[in-house]
Amino acid sequence: MQGQLTGGDSLTAVRGWVEAPVSSFRTGNGRRDRDLYKSMESDIYPFIRFQLEGVEAEWERGDSASVVLVGRFTIHGETRPERFNALIYRGSDGIRVSAELPMNVKDYKVGGLSKLFGTLKMHPDIKVRVDVTFGA
Repeated sequence: MQGQLTGGDSLTAVRGWVEAPVSSFRTGNGRRDRDLYKSMESDIYPFIRFQLEGVEAEWERGDSASVVLVGRFTIHGETRPERFNALIYRGSDGIRVSAELPMNVKDYKVGGLSKLFGTLKMHPDIKVRVDVTFGA
């Protein structure tokens, strides 16, 4: 995973990006991981990326903040605007961003959600968990 943040006078001035190889995603089940990489066509679209275009602060207390991150996800070759809630923690090792957001993979034209002639189906609505630390 790699990324970059640039700051400003306030939290709302932060911009940046983060991207991760699809092959780094782990579900805890090897067969499911292989199906995920195939559905995501990781050989053609090897990375997902989030481009941060804005931060809306909800509250700030000491070294923590609740924010809405505004930007664009690029997944499976499709770029879409997204807004989602996140918690930010400032610590000695850097800035940690933690979030969970609902996503429908069909919005990103991810196919291959059924196997064995439709008897096994993956639900298109998923939860994406983000836990990233930007080093100091």
